[in-house]
Amino acid sequence: RARETPDLARAFALREFASNAAKPVHRVADAAVSSCCFDRGKCTSNRQHWKRRGDRAVEFFQIAGSSGENETPADSFALVAGEGSFKQQRFRVCRFHALRSRCGADE
Repeated sequence: RARETPDLARAFALREFASNAAKPVHRVADAAVSSCCFDRGKCTSNRQHWKRRGDRAVEFFQIAGSSGENETPADSFALVAGEGSFKQQRFRVCRFHALRSRCGADE
């Protein structure tokens, strides 16, 4: 039975990697000029506008460690674009902009 635990953990990790691989990753070349705009949902009464981890709206970003289009070993790990409840795996997503943007009413 002790062997089942690593197999289950491996299967879970592989399933999560496959799910994450399908999501967009925004490579942030210059964090000083980028922005991420949150929605205008009300977080005080409920969090119905928050998305589950598997939702297409949940995206990732990573800070580039070097210039260029392609990912390099110097880049950061991918991070969720938004804030989250990691216990519940629900996220208040934000819309990424490579160049600083004033967030609109629809975000």
